Amino acid sequence: MSKLKVGLIGYGLIGKAIHESLEGSSAEVFIFDIATMNQPNFFHTDITSHEALAATILELNKKNIKLDSIVNCSYPRTKSYGKKLEDVTIDSFNENVSIHLGGYFNVMKQFGAYFKALGKGSIVSFSSVYGINAPRFDIYEKENFTMPVEYAAIKSAVIHLNKYMASYFKGSNVRFNVLSPGGVFSNHEDSFVQSYGKYSLSSRGGMLDPQDLTGAIKFLVSDESKFVNGQNLIVDDGWTL
Repeated sequence: MSKLKVGLIGYGLIGKAIHESLEGSSAEVFIFDIATMNQPNFFHTDITSHEALAATILELNKKNIKLDSIVNCSYPRTKSYGKKLEDVTIDSFNENVSIHLGGYFNVMKQFGAYFKALGKGSIVSFSSVYGINAPRFDIYEKENFTMPVEYAAIKSAVIHLNKYMASYFKGSNVRFNVLSPGGVFSNHEDSFVQSYGKYSLSSRGGMLDPQDLTGAIKFLVSDESKFVNGQNLIVDDGWTL
C-alpha cells in the first residue's frame, strides 16, 4: 500500500504537531506556507492569492505529485486584528474576513478542482468552537486580549462554506470536512487557563495541547473516514456543551 500523501497548509503551533504526527504514521507530508522555511517537500505559496495558489498546484502537477488530502490550518490576519469590538473599524473587519475566509475559499475551490481531476481527495479546514458557539466573554474579563469579532464571523462561515463545497462537488469523490478545536494552549497565563478550563468536562480541565488534535486529523485525511463528508468534527473536551 502506498504512503498517504498529505498537503499541510500553515506551519504554526498546530501545523507542526500535525506534521510530526502524520510523519510518525508513515505519511508523506508536503508543507505549504507563505513563510520560507528549510523543510523537505516545502512549497512557498500564498493562499490569499489565486495566482500564487494556482502556480503551486501547477508545480505539483509538473512534479507528478498526487496528494491524497489537504489540511488547511493557516491563520492569515492583519496587524490590526484582535482588537476589542469598540476598536475594530469596518475596514479592518472587512480586510481580515477577506484574507482569512477568502483564503480558505481559495484552497477549497482550487484543491477541490485538483482532487476532482485526480478522481478523489480529502480537504480538511480548520474552524473553531467559536464557529458554533457565542463567545464566553467572562473568561477574558481579566485578560489583556479578547475573542475577536472577525474570528467568530470567519470561523462560522468556514463551517457553512465547507457544506457548500461538499454539496457542490457531489459525486466527485472529493470530501470536505472541518475540524473545530477548543482553545489550544500557547503560553497562556494560568489565570486564563483556569477560567477557560471551568467549562471543560474531563478531569484534566484546562486547554488542549496541539497533539490532542492529531488523531482527528489522521482520521479525516484517511480512508477510515471515506463516508464522512460535509461534517464539522468538534474536539473541545465538551467545552461547548
